[in-house]
Amino acid sequence: MQSFLSPVNQITETLDGLKDGNATSNRRIPKTPDCLILDIRLPGPMNGLELLKTIRDDPILSSLPIVLLTARGRVEDRIAGYDAGADAYLSKPFDPEELLSIIDSLLKRDRPSVPEGQKSDTEAV
Repeated sequence: MQSFLSPVNQITETLDGLKDGNATSNRRIPKTPDCLILDIRLPGPMNGLELLKTIRDDPILSSLPIVLLTARGRVEDRIAGYDAGADAYLSKPFDPEELLSIIDSLLKRDRPSVPEGQKSDTEAV
C-alpha cells in the first residue's frame, strides 16, 4: 500500500505487518494520521469493525477519516462498515484511482480552505 500511494501522497507511517487487531489498537502512534485505510479481516481477537468502533469511541481519534478496504463486498458488509463508523467502503479488487479519489475527498472535507497561491501547513511536499 505504501509503495502505491507514496508518489502521490506523503505517507508518514503504516501499520502493515502487525500480528492482530489487538496489537494495532494498543500501539501508540506518535502522530495522529490524516487518514486510515483499514481492512475488516484482521487476524487475532479484534476484527477491523471492532477496531473501527474503538477508534470512533476515542476522543482524540474519533474524527479521523477511515476507509474500509476489504474483500467483503456484500451489501450487509458495507452497511455494517458504515454502521461502525466508516467514512467510505471500498471492496477488493479495487481501482487505485478510486481509492485516491476517496482519500482526496475525505482530506479536503476536513481541511480548511486555503486562498489560491498560499501553501497549506498540511500540504504534502
